[in-house]
Amino acid sequence: MQYSIHYTSRYNSIIMWYFCCQILILLLIGCGATPNKQSNVVPNINLKSETQWKEIPKQILDDIAQSQKMNLFSKCYYYENVNICKHILDNFELECKSGIGLSCGLRGLAFVDGRGVAKNLQQALESFQQGCYFDDSLSCMYMRKYYIQYNQPEKAQAILDSVQNSCAEGKALECFLLSIVYENDTQFSSQADKIVQYRKNACEKKFALACGYLDDKKLDKESYQQYQKRACDFGMMAACDAYRESMELNIRTKHTRLYRIW
Repeated sequence: MQYSIHYTSRYNSIIMWYFCCQILILLLIGCGATPNKQSNVVPNINLKSETQWKEIPKQILDDIAQSQKMNLFSKCYYYENVNICKHILDNFELECKSGIGLSCGLRGLAFVDGRGVAKNLQQALESFQQGCYFDDSLSCMYMRKYYIQYNQPEKAQAILDSVQNSCAEGKALECFLLSIVYENDTQFSSQADKIVQYRKNACEKKFALACGYLDDKKLDKESYQQYQKRACDFGMMAACDAYRESMELNIRTKHTRLYRIW
């Protein structure tokens, strides 16, 4: 039986789960954005004063904790249950106020998409700003889009440099974020050879999405199944479905990358 390749999921629930890929894609949209292009507009909102957060100690999560938090957020998309999502986001709000930057960033993504909360772009930007202040790279990469859009290239470059340095130091989230940027932004086409290695490095540190995104059709069947199984074991629900489909139906799923623009 020929091993078939499918680029969208067979199940609606899986398709909705894939919307959590915007966690990564939002980082990319503004990387090469041209100011004044309506399709690439970030809200022109005055940023808040950071002095209000100076008394809050920053809580830095390790690689596994970051992966688990992103897996938790994905339940807002996988299950499509408003009550589950609201409970998750309420906890993220408390964690954000206590200095956990990634919780701020994920809550910001919920405001962008109107998932579990009313869509509110001003609240989203404020969440990203707060998350970046607490040294969350996901939030900072979204702020990089803001700085590019409003002609602050030095701040944008400083964020990219910081993420690249963190990846060079072996941090899983930052390597995974760069793999998404390098995969989808033509500005970084010269870095394309680093994509797979960055994901493998992050996968070795049990970063679930990095394992799941090792799904290129060039991979042999055994390697594909191995990475989907690892992603499943580390908590990526869509990878569990992909692994079962591969084993039981001889179907191969390439996880959808969705590109969302404010």
